[in-house]
Amino acid sequence: MAVETPANMAKAPVPLLIPALLIMASAVSILSTDLYTPSLPHLQSVFQTDAGQVQLTITLNLIAYALAQLFYGPLSDRVGRRPVLLLGMVGFAVASAGCAVATSIETLILARVFQGLTACAEAVVAYAVIRELYDQAGAVRILATYGMAVALAPAVGPVIGGYMHIWFGWRSNFVLLTGLIILVALLIWHYLPESLQQPDRGA
Repeated sequence: MAVETPANMAKAPVPLLIPALLIMASAVSILSTDLYTPSLPHLQSVFQTDAGQVQLTITLNLIAYALAQLFYGPLSDRVGRRPVLLLGMVGFAVASAGCAVATSIETLILARVFQGLTACAEAVVAYAVIRELYDQAGAVRILATYGMAVALAPAVGPVIGGYMHIWFGWRSNFVLLTGLIILVALLIWHYLPESLQQPDRGA
């Protein structure tokens, strides 16, 4: 008789809404990296600064996003996926709102760094949750869709951001991110169970 192992055990069916929300959360976080790039030339005149200072809002955001990956993985191993994911999304909403109301380039840079630090939580934790909710075959299918969404987000971001800038101004890009992440966070809070069965308190 075959012995079931964690790798081949069948897992309970997962409602389609859950991976859809996880993918959406990651897509919104990645969308934030370049959504407002069409507004960059305009920001120089808004804040009376040079292109180098404005470019820092992207560069430092990406650095913060990259470095935070070292933190969220072990933290979610220690305290669970759900609280880290929700905390990251709340922080992302606060950071996005801060970008929307920034009155100086220094404030915008600081808010963008915080946005990068918190956006990383969605991408890192969502990937881990998918791996835990599905068996190997199911995870491959969902992660394929996840990969396409993650690849598509930075491609369509500037297009969306360009229209938002023309129609509503540069701040509307960050208002859009704030609204989207709040909506997804509320749905995840309501529908997403904790997927980590045995937290590693020594992580």
